Amino acid sequence: MAELQMRGVAKTYAGRGGEVRAVADLDLDVADGEFLALLGPSGCGKSSTLRMIVGLEEISAGEIAFDGRRVNELSPQERNVNVAMGFENYALYPNLTVRGNLAFPLELAGVPAAEAAGRIDRIASLLDIGAILDSRPAALSGGQQQRVSLGRALVREPAAFILDEVMSHVDAQLKFRMIDELGKVHREVGRTTVYVTHDQLEALALADRIAVMHEARLQQVGTRQDLFLRPANTFVAGFIGEPAMNLLPCEVRDGEVRLAGGMRLKHPGPAAAPAGGLILGFRPQHLVPDPAAEDLRAEVKVREYLGERVVYSMAAGDAAFKAVAPAASAHRPGAALGFAIAPGRCVFFDAKTGLLLD
Repeated sequence: MAELQMRGVAKTYAGRGGEVRAVADLDLDVADGEFLALLGPSGCGKSSTLRMIVGLEEISAGEIAFDGRRVNELSPQERNVNVAMGFENYALYPNLTVRGNLAFPLELAGVPAAEAAGRIDRIASLLDIGAILDSRPAALSGGQQQRVSLGRALVREPAAFILDEVMSHVDAQLKFRMIDELGKVHREVGRTTVYVTHDQLEALALADRIAVMHEARLQQVGTRQDLFLRPANTFVAGFIGEPAMNLLPCEVRDGEVRLAGGMRLKHPGPAAAPAGGLILGFRPQHLVPDPAAEDLRAEVKVREYLGERVVYSMAAGDAAFKAVAPAASAHRPGAALGFAIAPGRCVFFDAKTGLLLD
């Protein structure tokens, strides 16, 4: 069992101009067996959060508990939680082969040799490192070293995995395979996992829930659908999704939403419009081409093919947005297109605070 609770957790570092805030007032729960991704851009505080969880960084404020037991002042060894860690910087033993690096934590744990060999073979197959088991870290590429580091965490079969950017140096083709296999491992063993990444593809593919961080603060925690359909603020709306959610300043007048470029949307708007103005949000995937539509009509500026779909960059006056359509769609730059927004697929934000409105 490994259940994690964080209450009011903060981390500050001493800087030349004073304290630098890395994490601020973080409240977060990770259920036993849950796969939670900490997602955000570089410098948002996610790696500092991870290091506080495992005890590699002191906590400036707040409380961290495993299974209800406070662990703030305890070292990683004293926390009495069987946690395996994987990091971006590999931390491999240079004098040991890949096989030796994988075997080392098993030897410390007293795992019988036959069982250890079986675990190593399985992880080597999973991560495609069987051909380098007898090589030393200095002879490996960055991507290979990263896979070995991940393998050393996986081979332990712990109560919880704490993984920090473990696929950042892996090529795209192998990353897809590793995402698939890591997902299978989690479904099979059901271990609690906290997975730090800047790559939304990894987070969306693997996690039960995703915690989005930005500028030291937790922005939203929820499922893929929560983040995609009901982003808590304009940062999450613009960070999640490829292409990101369209965000257009608007005003509500006479029962319709009015946008720049003369575009209009038959929608009553939010129940209460804030004094600071409104932002309309809608996903490019939720735009339905409609030749008869006159309200949401704009000119194709750029057409970008992405496999079985095409992304149109549209413009009407000062308003710009993106739309996704099947690749068979063949509208050229300069063409005028009309769109309807799929029912129930638009949201509104407070233009001043950026927060989602009900």
